[in-house]
Amino acid sequence: MAATGDDEVLTMEDVIKRQQKLEHDMAMVEQLVETKECSYSQGYVKQALFACRNCTPAGSEPAGICLACSLKCHLDHDVYELYDKRHFRCDCGNSKFKNSICQLNNDKEYTNEENKYSHNFFGKYCWCDSEYDTQNDVMLKCIHCEDWFHDHHLQPRIPLDSFQELLCKQCIVKLPFLLYYPHVTQQTLAASAAASSSEIGSNQPESSQAVSSATTATSSTGAEGSQCRLLAAKSLDSAGSTIAGIGSQDVFWATGWRSSLCRCESCLDMYRTHQATHLIEEEETNAEEDEETDNEHEDSQTSAQDPVGTSEGTPAGPVTGVAAAASVQPTSLHDMGLQALRSLPIVAQQNYAAEFRDLSSNLNRYLAELQQNGVSVITKEHIAEFMSDLSAKRRKLQ
Repeated sequence: MAATGDDEVLTMEDVIKRQQKLEHDMAMVEQLVETKECSYSQGYVKQALFACRNCTPAGSEPAGICLACSLKCHLDHDVYELYDKRHFRCDCGNSKFKNSICQLNNDKEYTNEENKYSHNFFGKYCWCDSEYDTQNDVMLKCIHCEDWFHDHHLQPRIPLDSFQELLCKQCIVKLPFLLYYPHVTQQTLAASAAASSSEIGSNQPESSQAVSSATTATSSTGAEGSQCRLLAAKSLDSAGSTIAGIGSQDVFWATGWRSSLCRCESCLDMYRTHQATHLIEEEETNAEEDEETDNEHEDSQTSAQDPVGTSEGTPAGPVTGVAAAASVQPTSLHDMGLQALRSLPIVAQQNYAAEFRDLSSNLNRYLAELQQNGVSVITKEHIAEFMSDLSAKRRKLQ
């Protein structure tokens, strides 16, 4: 490696060595996120999904593939990320793929009857049915239909830091009972109405007051065999103002709102009927993951101060690979990164691995082109060109 002035200049040999190191790290990440097996055998699960433009182009049947298949069966194809989706079984190699088989699992059903598809599987998002510009678009995901929407297409416009989750205006029509629980949209509109009137204290909608009162009054209920929070809220809204104008606006919720959802037997049946059990299942899963993360954090602090159960810095128990590197106190930026990755939910780990795969694949192709053109030294201009081309590719999902 040489230096010219303030600029670092890398020879092709330097770049190849660094790329080999990146590929080694990728292998470690793949081990961490368990990408060596197709997820088909797990059944219908929440997972990171991808679509292959080569195998299922526009006009064909939509299909989704798991992370492992995107890395093994479609490595050299034009694959784009769909992010995580619920209750989905990998389609790779089934009847939707006319000219290819799954290299990881060739014993699959003809179709996955319970899978649900949308325009996302052809790289389209939002009501505007457009592609995702990773460099310029700010998009938000609906927690029910799992489509993504441009922030400027959502109504009302609410600061991004004021809410955690979104339910699009089409889905709130399917799940109208959720409007009886306090949400940011309601509070924002009430605040706007109050600000435009001299009688600030009297402008909160009756429905908002009813829901807030009902939620407070039943804060310790809503479990099996107890009072139904939803019925209590509805009883305070005799005028039906809560659902007036439903479908005209998107609905936003603040952090922790799902914990207020009623869990009585009647409401649990309603969630199942509306295929919305994920509202409480994911809330409970996230709470468990947060608790596990907190426990791991406490354990790491304890082991750093008093390494109980270790011998000469070796973790107790059969911990191998990246897990072993991440279970001890990190000593470098690389180790810190692996530890941070391991602490994320599995879907987030898979998403990061997918982004790494995409970057590595594109970089390999770019370096091969430079070598063919006789380039032996990599400069900052080459790096700028690569990043520009990569950005253009991501914007142009044909």
